[in-house]
Formats: sequence, structure tokens, C-alpha cells
Amino acid sequence: MSKSKELKIFVELTGIEPATLALQTRC
Repeated sequence: MSKSKELKIFVELTGIEPATLALQTRC
């Protein structure tokens, strides 16, 4: 359930769109 929070932090930390792609591939 905290995946959204983790994703937000990940994107905020990296500040790049590819971050979401990498996360989607990781899942």
C-alpha cells in the first residue's frame, strides 16, 4: 500500500521520468 509513497519518494529523489519505468519493470 505504501508503494505510492515509495514511488513518490523515488521520483522526487531522482527527479526523472525513467524512474517510474524502472520501478514498473522492477515490480
